[in-house]
Amino acid sequence: MRERKDWEIWQDGMCVAKSSGAADAFHYAMIYSQDGPVELKPPGNVSLDELRSMMDAIAEPAPKV
Repeated sequence: MRERKDWEIWQDGMCVAKSSGAADAFHYAMIYSQDGPVELKPPGNVSLDELRSMMDAIAEPAPKV
């Protein structure tokens, strides 16, 4: 089996978008999630620890200016 190189966004059992970068993938996931639940599949070379730190960074509130 070939290792997946792109992030994939799945909805209703089909891939609705792909991205080579995490930021775009999370953006697409937020946009598509307005229509219903989505599943975000990271590339095969992203470790669980890397994925957790990406999610933690997204969950942190933006600094106030």
